[in-house]
Amino acid sequence: EVEVHLVNEGRDRVFDEEDEDLSDYVQEGLERSGISVHNQAKLEYARVHPDKGTVECRLVHTVYMPPHEDDPAQRPAIRRVSKTVHVEKLVVCAGRVPNTGSL
Repeated sequence: EVEVHLVNEGRDRVFDEEDEDLSDYVQEGLERSGISVHNQAKLEYARVHPDKGTVECRLVHTVYMPPHEDDPAQRPAIRRVSKTVHVEKLVVCAGRVPNTGSL
């Protein structure tokens, strides 16, 4: 069985520049296909384990926790939530740059 994790660093949703309904539809399709989508996550580290043939990846999510409605004096909190996954392959896509210089 193959697991696929999409780490969508710094973004609230996939295709966040497109219509929200379209973005939700694409993400739901990815998840129905078995792809775990991690929005607003960051790859904290990747450690290769050659003896096991795997890469250990630590994903960190920053979660905003608003004050409880019963205590208006309470300050909002920001909490880091981490998850470690072990994968066989790690593919990093580091952004996009238009290739229009020769047009």
